[in-house]
Amino acid sequence: MIQLKTLGQLELDRGDGSDFSALLTQPKRLALLVYLALPALGTKHRRDTLLGLFWPELDQQRARTALRNSLSHIRHVLGHDIVKRRGDEEVGLDPDMLSCDATAFENAVREGAWDTALNLYRGHFLEGFFISNAIGFEHWLEDERTRLREMAAGAAWSLAHQHIELGRPVDAERTAQRALSLVVTDESEVRKFINALAAAGDRASAVRFYEKFIQRLGDEYEIEPSPETAALVETIRNNVVSIRPGRDEVSVASTDSPGTVSEAPMAEELSGPPAGMLRKWVLRTGAAAAVAIVVAVIALLVALPRGGDLGLDPNYVVVSVFRNATGDPSLDLLGERVGHWITRGLQQAEIPVTPWTHAVQSWEHVQLEMDSNRIRDPVLGLAEETGAGIVVSGAVYLIQGDSLEVQTEVTDVARGRRLGSIDPFREPREFESEMIGQAQQRVMSLLAVRFDEALSDVLIAAGGPPTFEAYQAFRDAAARAFSGDFEGAEPRIRRAAELDTTWAQPLIRLAVWLRVLDRLSERDSVLRVLERFDGRLSAYDDAELRWYRAAIAGDQEQAIANLRIAAELAPRSPAVYNLALELRRNNRPRESVEVLRTLDPARGWAREVRAHWQVLSKSLNMLGLYEEEIETAVRAYEMFPDSYEYFHAVQARALAAMGRVDELNEMLDGLVNSTSNLPDVRYALARSPEVLRAKGHVEPAREVAERAVDWLEAREINDERTLEPRMNYGLVLFLSGRFDDAQRVFDMLVEEFPEANIGDTRNPPRNIPGPRLARGFVAAMHGDTTRAMSEIEWFQTVDTAGLSSGEKNQLVHDCGVIHGALGDRERAVEMIREAGWRATLFRESVLYDPLREYAPFVEFMRPKG
Repeated sequence: MIQLKTLGQLELDRGDGSDFSALLTQPKRLALLVYLALPALGTKHRRDTLLGLFWPELDQQRARTALRNSLSHIRHVLGHDIVKRRGDEEVGLDPDMLSCDATAFENAVREGAWDTALNLYRGHFLEGFFISNAIGFEHWLEDERTRLREMAAGAAWSLAHQHIELGRPVDAERTAQRALSLVVTDESEVRKFINALAAAGDRASAVRFYEKFIQRLGDEYEIEPSPETAALVETIRNNVVSIRPGRDEVSVASTDSPGTVSEAPMAEELSGPPAGMLRKWVLRTGAAAAVAIVVAVIALLVALPRGGDLGLDPNYVVVSVFRNATGDPSLDLLGERVGHWITRGLQQAEIPVTPWTHAVQSWEHVQLEMDSNRIRDPVLGLAEETGAGIVVSGAVYLIQGDSLEVQTEVTDVARGRRLGSIDPFREPREFESEMIGQAQQRVMSLLAVRFDEALSDVLIAAGGPPTFEAYQAFRDAAARAFSGDFEGAEPRIRRAAELDTTWAQPLIRLAVWLRVLDRLSERDSVLRVLERFDGRLSAYDDAELRWYRAAIAGDQEQAIANLRIAAELAPRSPAVYNLALELRRNNRPRESVEVLRTLDPARGWAREVRAHWQVLSKSLNMLGLYEEEIETAVRAYEMFPDSYEYFHAVQARALAAMGRVDELNEMLDGLVNSTSNLPDVRYALARSPEVLRAKGHVEPAREVAERAVDWLEAREINDERTLEPRMNYGLVLFLSGRFDDAQRVFDMLVEEFPEANIGDTRNPPRNIPGPRLARGFVAAMHGDTTRAMSEIEWFQTVDTAGLSSGEKNQLVHDCGVIHGALGDRERAVEMIREAGWRATLFRESVLYDPLREYAPFVEFMRPKG
């Protein structure tokens, strides 16, 4: 079996002297091998994910070729059967042919084999390894390196405590020093270890370890230890150590300040190492006199006790009584008040939670069981007693005699992991109520994110929960935006940003929505504000922001690459939809369909988004999969019955493409009798003849166009004050053969809507050309060369200062279309190609009729992915 060593120096070894230099000298292919080996050998990885990670700079076709060549090279060097496929789109490695030290290390940690794990951890993951032009892989590598390092530190701390229990203080201190060499800043673990040494009667070793810790902290970070750690060691020097019977925890009290607890752990830690990758998110509260709170949402932590076999409900919460660790009996009820208030908040947020009276009774029973040494873990005991898979627990401390400190943990016992941690925060004793409110808000926020499937991937990936009020405002804004109400969403997303100024997501959403609302100056102001987050964003937020900036700059490939990263980080988030949308816009409909099919449209935020089905149906249409397009429209209509007109218009488009004229007319009959959504009816009537004409059904196209003219005129279309219905009217007049009437309509619209002559860049799905483009095209098709050339000259002399890249490209595109109508097809395709993706959005447009048989245009319009 081939051994892949990734911890420390990267190596490949089969034990028989085999030469793997042909692969070891190929960094990107070697990186691909490592990625395929994790998280466990045999895991299957999607090809489109690999493309985004390793070849984001290449187009789809070239990236797929690079992937095929890399996999072929791996097979050639390591053995043909080492790469396994599942279908056409997933690949992995054969676990019978390759072993990996990183996966063996993780397995050892899970099994509590600390010695084995630390022997495997020869160095940091892929230490010194780097590949260029692969930012997605770089992010993944950094996260894995951090996660495995922290896991190794956790294993070292666990082994150190094991050595203490076995009476081996020298080995314990040596192992703890190794833990510090991996993660020196985890003072909570340092305090626990010092406590454990003192409890074992080795005060000298505890003080010596502390002094080495001070030196290391100063050398590496030039900072001092926290007051809590310093106070703990001072009490040890004073030789006052008390051990509570029946618990593996130590309280060290100062003789100088009776009744004051400088440090004591909260409810006993669950067995197993505190391992995993920490994503930290700095949050501040608005309460006057409140201290800044740092919230750390901890990703998966392995080797914690699992409750899956105990019948625990993973979606049910219980809040324990917070332990009074102050040493002041007058504060015994404070822990109950904290637990009670958190429970009330969770009930208000409609999170399933154990009623407080039941929780208190269960907690009292657990305490009796602990005092009798029948159970050791209060968190697991409370979970078993109540059936709740998630336990909120904590303790209250008295710090320096006049401040209260709360420590809180949220444990997902059902899945065997710590769900989140709220770093200790303090308030003066006179602000006790404010402290309780802070605890409630942070727990509510963390669990609201956890239980809200519409937003959980986004917010957790973003590094942690915001304040609960900010979260509520964000959720309200998102719901409105999902329904298309961006005007109503905008003030609410601003409110979310104001309520938590350290949270970047509301500002990113606001910038995107201001673009939709065509308020570009405000958008630019928001983007300038977001600059203050540069270098401090989570990987997800950073990828989303880079996507948006690339999209504004017109760099579509970079936009797609960044969205791939965001979608990988949050695989059920709106980033997946945005990626599919960008792929479809860039004439890569097959990839768009593949990405959308990774989402469950009946769950979470996607359940509320009609646009998911719009993009899917359009991508299927671009691929010529018209029957599937109709099936998709039927499914979408079942989910969105109020969108009758829109999804029947989608079916009409597919029927027109297949030339099924009788069925098309029946569909249009149903639409024209509807009055609830006239824009969708107009869309179907105007686009159907264009699609028929593009597919060669010229006479049926003219008949449907005449029908559309009659319908629009019966509704007194000329009295409309908006652009879209009258542009549709002009187009169907042209399609019905009434060229002069169409020209008169476009003449009026050019004068009445001068701002629209650059084209509708904000709403491309409606595919409405600007009035000048339509007028120039009709003039060219009618043989009026002079008038057509005057429109080209107008487009070429537009002042482009302040225009977006999309608007500039639209000018080039419109010039190209008119050149095509004048017969200069070579120049037309050159300009349309320069304009980029917009030409492919509605390939059946009558504007492209003069180019339909021209081979370079056919090739340009051919779907690329």
